[in-house]
Amino acid sequence: MVMHMQENSLLKKSLETIETKMHEEMDREIASSRVITMADKNYLPYTSAVVNEIQRLGNIVPLNLLHETLRPVRIGNYDLPTKTGIVAQISSVLYDEEVFPAARTFNPSRFLDENGKLKKVDEFIPFSIGKRQCLGEGLAKMEIFLFIANLFNRFELSSVNPDEPPSMKKTFGTTAQTLPYQCLAKP
Repeated sequence: MVMHMQENSLLKKSLETIETKMHEEMDREIASSRVITMADKNYLPYTSAVVNEIQRLGNIVPLNLLHETLRPVRIGNYDLPTKTGIVAQISSVLYDEEVFPAARTFNPSRFLDENGKLKKVDEFIPFSIGKRQCLGEGLAKMEIFLFIANLFNRFELSSVNPDEPPSMKKTFGTTAQTLPYQCLAKP
């Protein structure tokens, strides 16, 4: 119980710090509550990193589409013949501790370089990869960025119950969903 309370306390403090950094970046770069557009994205690397981390941890597709090998393939010590059915488990990449240390911790800084600029992380594949990659990836990334950036530019979010930060647990069905969480949006 004490460990759970400590984890919740750390998560709550971490989320408050992240929100503060986003507001500071937006105040510095946008300097108003005007609508943020895609033209602003390059000036908001921390906000972009937060969006990436939301997508990385969110990983809403529990099972990915079936693929098959087009030719014989060797993966590690395994030989796969042509037409072998395979499923890319995106979550195994997005939660890989070697690529994303402390992978279950919300840490937008993992997407920033030493100069605070957004960096490309090849293993960041929330929309899958290859031919079966999500066709709407570009549109979805744009919409997610605009929604999150404008939400945080216009509002300060706080918990209805400050002693209970959001749970990182998910329920699974066709998609994975986080547990419901009530918050207040104050202009």
